[in-house]
Amino acid sequence: MKIGTISSRAVLIDGDQALDIATASGGRFGPDVQSVYAAWDAFSAWAAGADMSGAAAFNAASLGNPTNPRQVFAIGL
Repeated sequence: MKIGTISSRAVLIDGDQALDIATASGGRFGPDVQSVYAAWDAFSAWAAGADMSGAAAFNAASLGNPTNPRQVFAIGL
């Protein structure tokens, strides 16, 4: 199971196919990737049996960052 974003929406990736998580889960998990991480245990159980028949091919260049940190800390020397 891999997670990514396409057009700022969380997707479940299987090979060269991507499945919109919010649509496939019937709204159980939101389109924001942070909502998936917030309910990780429930999401993992759902994703293990997710029906990938609604998945569509995607271009790797359209794949976005699977995280959206609230804060970033850096130390420079």
